[in-house]
Amino acid sequence: MTQSFELPQRCQREVGNALRIAAVYTATGFDNLYLREDLDQQYTPAEIETLRRELIVFALGKETLADVTHAGKFRRIICQTEDALALQVPIDGHFGVFVSIDFSAKDSLFDIGDIVQAWIEQEELSAEETNKR
Repeated sequence: MTQSFELPQRCQREVGNALRIAAVYTATGFDNLYLREDLDQQYTPAEIETLRRELIVFALGKETLADVTHAGKFRRIICQTEDALALQVPIDGHFGVFVSIDFSAKDSLFDIGDIVQAWIEQEELSAEETNKR
């Protein structure tokens, strides 16, 4: 990924400092494209690794959900906590993009989803990318 810095910049143009994290995850690693400074100090590398594993579990479950709902191609997983919204865009079961924003920026969530999707298409991210990481 030669333009990985662009995803956080695009997201920040939409939500400013409400951007918490932007990352690409694979079966073996987590590439933090952006981690807000206060969160960088709050979370340990072990906690970030736990997040990566949970993202993969969510993504692997998407195939079952798609089979059950018959509502079309699955595109995004959205999770809400008290303080944040998390958007996951699985590309393959063990590979995808993850962005989290403060809950205060909730009105921009679908715009962030569109930004992530456009970035994935621009970067031509695919399952083959996992072989490069």
